[in-house]
Amino acid sequence: MAVDTLNLTGAEAVSRAAALGRKFVEDAAVRDRDRLLPFEEVAELASSGLLAITVPAAHGGADLPVEVVTEVIRLVSVGDPNVGRSR
Repeated sequence: MAVDTLNLTGAEAVSRAAALGRKFVEDAAVRDRDRLLPFEEVAELASSGLLAITVPAAHGGADLPVEVVTEVIRLVSVGDPNVGRSR
């Protein structure tokens, strides 16, 4: 499913990141304990459109400001730091 990142607003990006963070926290401790890489979580992050928030609009991205980008990374990292740093 293609995600429209060109029209993604800062508020939408933050909302998506918060939802993903809440979801990722559910199994983060197990993944960390068992030394499992978060492949599924990174794929879900990618499909959310959040990996395109720094891409210029001319190239199909959201071109969001650094304040939004840092908040998105923070919110995802609250759920699972290993996913947040995969960005």
